[in-house]
Amino acid sequence: KLKVDIENVSHSESYITALYFTCSSLTSVGFGNVSANTSSEKIFSIVTMLIGALMHAVVFGNVTAIIQRMYSRRSLYQTKWRDLKDFLTLHQIPKELKQRMQDYFQTMWSLNHGIDIHETL
Repeated sequence: KLKVDIENVSHSESYITALYFTCSSLTSVGFGNVSANTSSEKIFSIVTMLIGALMHAVVFGNVTAIIQRMYSRRSLYQTKWRDLKDFLTLHQIPKELKQRMQDYFQTMWSLNHGIDIHETL
């Protein structure tokens, strides 16, 4: 049986314990066999959990940005390819010239991946 004198607990100790419980619950760490008992342990645990949550957010944010950049190039390719096909259809370009224009587009895209050198410089 655990006896805790809750009447003589300071406000700071109460707030630290509440913050510790909240951080443990929010970061899905939960309560296992080992839990913080002293104020110093609780403060250390709170800081560690917050740093862990921030690192988690940074990693997933960067992965999301990388994936988004990857698909933005692909989307740009699809948009420009669709524009070219619409142009060729609208202006009824002859089949041979149409094929040459499509080959040129694909060759240029494979060389520079949609980056306009003149615009970049």
